[in-house]
Amino acid sequence: MILIIGAMNEEVQAMTSRMFQVQERIIRGIECVQGVIHGRSVLVVLSGIGKVNAAYTAATLLASEPIESVLNIGSAGGLNQNQQIGDLIVATRCVMHDFDIQNGYGSDPRFIAEPSLDLQAKAVQVMHSQHLRVHQGLLVSGDQFITNEDRFQVIKERLPEAIAVDMESYAIGAVCQRAFIPFLIVRALSDLAFTTGNAVAFDVYLKQASEQSAQFCACLISEL
Repeated sequence: MILIIGAMNEEVQAMTSRMFQVQERIIRGIECVQGVIHGRSVLVVLSGIGKVNAAYTAATLLASEPIESVLNIGSAGGLNQNQQIGDLIVATRCVMHDFDIQNGYGSDPRFIAEPSLDLQAKAVQVMHSQHLRVHQGLLVSGDQFITNEDRFQVIKERLPEAIAVDMESYAIGAVCQRAFIPFLIVRALSDLAFTTGNAVAFDVYLKQASEQSAQFCACLISEL
C-alpha cells in the first residue's frame, strides 16, 4: 500500500477526489482515507502543518500499516528566480532550514533525508512526458512561512542550493529513512518567497498547487 501525506485539507481533498472504492478509517486516532488509484491501494492522510505533526503521522502509520512507499504531496514556496507558480518540485534531498548547530549542518548526513532515486527517476520521466515544468534539488523545511521580509535571505545564505521551502517534507523523509521505506516528495509551487506579497499569493494559488500536485501524483501511481 502507498501512503500519501498532505499537510492541508486542500492538498488531501485534491487527492481523495481522484480515488475509487473509498473507505474512511481511523488508525490510532488518525483519520485516513483508503482507496484505489489506477489499481493501486493507497492510504491518504492529513498530517496537519509543521514538522512535529508530519513526523508523528508518518511514524504512526508506518508502524501500523503495511506501507511499501510514501508520497508527500502539496504546496511549497519557490526560492529561485527561474520559477513560476504551478511549477513542480521533485526533492533530491531534504534538510531543515530552522535547525542550526553550526559547522555545516546542511551537509551533515545525520540531518539529510534522501528520497528514493528510483522514485525520483520515475517522477521526472512522467513529468517530462507530460511537458510539465519541473525543478529538482534541495527542498528545505521549517516551522515558518517564508516571506521576502523575514528568513528568505538567511536561507539563501546558509543553504544556497535550496530551490523551495515547505514545512513538512524533511520530517516525513527522515522518518521514512529511519524505517527503510522509500519515499518521494513532490510539491507544486503556490508562491514565490522572493516576491513581495507572497502570503497573499499562497492564499490565492493554494488550491491550484494542490490540484497540480495531486494530478501528477495520480499519474505517477499509474506508472509504478
